[in-house]
Amino acid sequence: MASQESQSKVSTNPPIDRENYLISMNLLIERIELYIPETEVGISDIIKHEEHHPEDFETKEEYASFFTDFLGLSAVRVESVLSGLDMIKICMDRLFLDPHVKPKDIDLIVVAHDFPEEIQKTLGLHLISYYHLENANSVNLSGNQCANCEFAISFVHDIFRGNDSIKKAIIICCSKIKRDADRVLGSFGILGDAAGVLLVGNKQKNGKLKLIDKSLLSNTNLCEHQSEPIEVKCSYYKKCLSKIYINNSKPHLIRAIITPNANILLISQCFSEMGIDTDLIYTKNLSKYGHLDCIDFLVNINGIISDDTVVGGESIVSFGIGWTGSYAALLFEKI
Repeated sequence: MASQESQSKVSTNPPIDRENYLISMNLLIERIELYIPETEVGISDIIKHEEHHPEDFETKEEYASFFTDFLGLSAVRVESVLSGLDMIKICMDRLFLDPHVKPKDIDLIVVAHDFPEEIQKTLGLHLISYYHLENANSVNLSGNQCANCEFAISFVHDIFRGNDSIKKAIIICCSKIKRDADRVLGSFGILGDAAGVLLVGNKQKNGKLKLIDKSLLSNTNLCEHQSEPIEVKCSYYKKCLSKIYINNSKPHLIRAIITPNANILLISQCFSEMGIDTDLIYTKNLSKYGHLDCIDFLVNINGIISDDTVVGGESIVSFGIGWTGSYAALLFEKI
């Protein structure tokens, strides 16, 4: 069990009028553009650069076999030519090829990634200038790692609710790793390179998915003590997810669950303990791309929209996890 000290470090959303809050939710996903490199690097070639493999594995070969045999991951996508900025601009160029997406209509740019750091601080301002986004402001929102995109969506939703003049926002996500040794995340996953942009708005006529509920939780103790017992981590997973399921009057309409494209053994275990059907976890991109940091959310949402996993009126749950102890559960409805 967690100590009283660790329990006191857990912060959640303050109590709100849930009924009125849910009725007023007005964020819709309009468009997603992705850049994923074609170049693949084998798992064994990545693992050989790892200086200290986990104690659970006696050799690097055994470590590599865990990813290939257990996760079904044979390679990760690596971009060796383009910079992170180049990758983002490819996505932005594609976005503005749509005649219905006009630069003057963009009110906000949210930069929501942690890698690469060198394009983090001024990226939003650069894109505003480069694409002539004359009415846009920018903000950086990072630090939640794999859950950055979910936290950014929650952030933009709250801005939409509080400011009627802001109607469209672009969320920017990028994963560009410099050294192969930095790609390996213990037994959780191996990071690949990718970029994505997400256009969100507050007009239902343009939306594909509507955000209908959200739950955020931050546990700073996990940032300081990564060795927290599994049952403690699981308790935070459940605490974050339970709000989505308790407040949802139509849980039978949930047709897909999005999680990181990584080792979801613990997530699946916690879902099972909550009575959540783990067969709903969307895993089609795990062996195809591997873990793409916060872009996993964009890749999976885009896949669900494209392959008609859900139809109008049905729902999707997204559960994002950041290694610093950030958790985000979002509930979307297909328009």
